[in-house]
Amino acid sequence: MLDLSKPQRQSPVGVVVLFFKHLRKAVNFVFYFFILKYSTDSSSLVLWAGIAVIAIITLVYSILIYRKFLFYVQGDEFIIDKGLFNREKIAVPFERIQSVHIDQNVVQRALKVVGLKIDTAGSGTKELEIAALPDAYARSIQEFLLERKKQVAAEEDIVEQEVGETFKTFSKPLIQLNLLDVVKVGLTENHLKTSFALFALVNGYYWQNQDFFSTFFLDYIKEGQAVWLKKWLIILPSMVLALLLILIVSSVVLSILKYYGLQFRISSKEVQKVSGLLKKTEYQIPIHKIQYLKYSSNPLRRLFGLKTIVVKQASSKASADKQSLMIPGCKEFQLQAIIHELFPELEKSSFTTFKANNYLKVQMVLLFAILPATLIGLLGFLDARAFSISILWLLIALPLSIQCASNMHLEIDSEGLRLRKGWIFPKTEFVKYYKLQSVSIRQNVFQKRRKVAHFDFYTAAGSLRMWQLDEEVATELYNYILYKIESSDQTWM
Repeated sequence: MLDLSKPQRQSPVGVVVLFFKHLRKAVNFVFYFFILKYSTDSSSLVLWAGIAVIAIITLVYSILIYRKFLFYVQGDEFIIDKGLFNREKIAVPFERIQSVHIDQNVVQRALKVVGLKIDTAGSGTKELEIAALPDAYARSIQEFLLERKKQVAAEEDIVEQEVGETFKTFSKPLIQLNLLDVVKVGLTENHLKTSFALFALVNGYYWQNQDFFSTFFLDYIKEGQAVWLKKWLIILPSMVLALLLILIVSSVVLSILKYYGLQFRISSKEVQKVSGLLKKTEYQIPIHKIQYLKYSSNPLRRLFGLKTIVVKQASSKASADKQSLMIPGCKEFQLQAIIHELFPELEKSSFTTFKANNYLKVQMVLLFAILPATLIGLLGFLDARAFSISILWLLIALPLSIQCASNMHLEIDSEGLRLRKGWIFPKTEFVKYYKLQSVSIRQNVFQKRRKVAHFDFYTAAGSLRMWQLDEEVATELYNYILYKIESSDQTWM
């Protein structure tokens, strides 16, 4: 029988886990010692002495943090008492526990311990974490917390659950990614997004240490300036190709680290995702907390027949993305299997489709085609080549804007709704009526004149929007959906 009434500590090897965790934060200090050595011609002794001092301080700090970290149960609360200089006592009522999941990085795996993370409802702050516990003990705590949550919920009539239920037994994975699948996911990632992240990282380090980099690379820049001027037509495309290759390799490596061995299961009570190479993460969401399902794709993933599924659970706005469960590399038959398990009512539904008003096409053409083309064209008075770029932009953006607006539509049936949007990056969202907390119609002055409106749907996991519906249609749908919400005897949680 698990007894958490008395304060407990983590596994003793937690000192090592904490040491490496804090050592990562000390990398910047090591970098500064590296700068000191090469910018002042200091001996290697300065560099190694600095690294040794940082390591010793980090070790002592980790030991003290370990000693000061306690967790226990008091009444209907799980309490974590931590902090070295600023003591912090965090009390989490059982009914506010959102989910409890287990992860394991490479250090924890080597030491045969796992980390336990607790997400709480109504908070956008970082989840609570116990960094080092034996696997069996961590799972016992996980089961204990979820069971106590159910008991408190049953006592207060928050959800109708059987208190005596034990932990779930998951069936065969609905989705299981092998190494080739994960490589495909990496190859089809949004490389533009990766490039921005890489640029931000490099740029941050550069501006923090601008003087060092300017001095260190100044001679190389001066020597290569003449070569640059003579062979820039060869060097520039080569650099672009090299950058593209770095981005692709980075995306593949990150995907392998994050999604290797991914398995997605559904039981009668929960969905579960397990993934990760160096850091194995086990994440679970109770079925009754799932608010809606979203799946999307991009041009590269469509070539491989892949989609990305996101299961959205009830959470605060600030933590909505963090508490979503994402499965990349999903094939069509796997998507249909998930819809069958989570949204069986919508499988046999006969949807009625409502398209956006043509005003949305006008709006998107103005914003994404005509306005940018005009601004680029104005630069033609400074450089005549801008006129050609302006015309090219218009020729590309005009059909894309029209097609994107044409693909925006809302599908309604007796059990729920389906929202489709996008063309190059198509996205579909499913939600049942009883999961909606409210709906609203929004109009500005221009929309009122044209008798169109935005239709917003609010769930505990965030809001959805149908753009530019005819005002009359929006009003009828508003009344119908509001009726379905209020007449349902099912709860959204």
